[in-house]
Amino acid sequence: LSLLRMVWPVRLILIGCGYWVVIGVVGVVWFFGPDAKNPLLRWTYRLLCDVPFRLARTLVTRVCGRRGWNALGEVKEYVMERPNPVFQLFYLFLVIFGFLVFHEYGLSLVPNPYVPFYHVWLAWAVVLIALLLFLICSYTDPGIVNPQNVACYARRYDYDYVLYIPKVCRTCGIDRPARSKHCRLCNVCVARLD
Repeated sequence: LSLLRMVWPVRLILIGCGYWVVIGVVGVVWFFGPDAKNPLLRWTYRLLCDVPFRLARTLVTRVCGRRGWNALGEVKEYVMERPNPVFQLFYLFLVIFGFLVFHEYGLSLVPNPYVPFYHVWLAWAVVLIALLLFLICSYTDPGIVNPQNVACYARRYDYDYVLYIPKVCRTCGIDRPARSKHCRLCNVCVARLD
């Protein structure tokens, strides 16, 4: 109850700090969890990742049968393992909808004694720059290596024979330049995929 009576900047700072703590903990658990030496980290990873998956599998199998579980697996394969616009649309939704909510509830409080008016323009500038960078990343060539340009990419970086040794890509059949890898999602070799 005393949190509700706090001044709104203090409340906003506490909510923001709590958000980043949760994001940080979940990120550490997902990144280090499956191979962690710490038993608490492994247990938390299982709780966040394995248990919901097993419950979902049991529920879907009981409700829809084995075919329903297989169909769900195909949807997962399409969304997570193949190039498609789902994540791009999800990102656009998050940025645009998040900014609209922030504009409605956050920017309506600006200006005030603590935050000057230029923060309104700064918020718009940050969102527009984020959308512009998203478009640039979406339409820029990632550096696809093919037989026509493999020599150009091979001249850019030398093999150090420690991390980068001369190899032939088993899928593409071309000599992979240093720092390049085969992207299983795009099914092409990409320069500097390190």
